Amino acid sequence: RHGLLDPAEAASHRPHQRFEHAAPNDLWQMDFKGHIPTDAGRCHPLTVLDDHSRYSLGVIACGAESLGVVQGHLSGLFRRYG
Repeated sequence: RHGLLDPAEAASHRPHQRFEHAAPNDLWQMDFKGHIPTDAGRCHPLTVLDDHSRYSLGVIACGAESLGVVQGHLSGLFRRYG
């Protein structure tokens, strides 16, 4: 509206397409968010998110990024949310 965008250049770009599953519980995303040093050692925050609703299913302070730790927390989330 202020003449700062070239219409031809703008038309050559596609709008952002959001990745989202069609229904709740189709896909959960999980990720460790680095680590935080504490007096008791390192804390590894694990986040679990429902891809459809963007609902945060869990933000969990883990003592390690290991299979056993993650499986234990995921089992609890599966019991709670399906």
